[in-house]
Amino acid sequence: MTEPKPTPPPPGGTLNRVMRNVFGCVLLLIGIAGIFLPFVQGILLIIGGLTLIDVPAKGRAHRKLMRYRWYQRIAKVHDDWLQRWHDWRARRSS
Repeated sequence: MTEPKPTPPPPGGTLNRVMRNVFGCVLLLIGIAGIFLPFVQGILLIIGGLTLIDVPAKGRAHRKLMRYRWYQRIAKVHDDWLQRWHDWRARRSS
């Protein structure tokens, strides 16, 4: 099995990156509080916050998880959806 390539940083400028990280941290904190509150979906907010935060540890975790077949299937579905979204945006802008 080949080693997956590191993903490039998300598009956009510094302000976009800072806003994503701030929003990700807010979701993460609300998710942690949601574990203890009965009316907030804590786990879903934690997952959403972790996906938005741009930290180097996220890339290392992704590379380690790529060893497992179940995660490879999830990553393939994600990549297919992402490619369809990019294609849709390209058709829409032209």
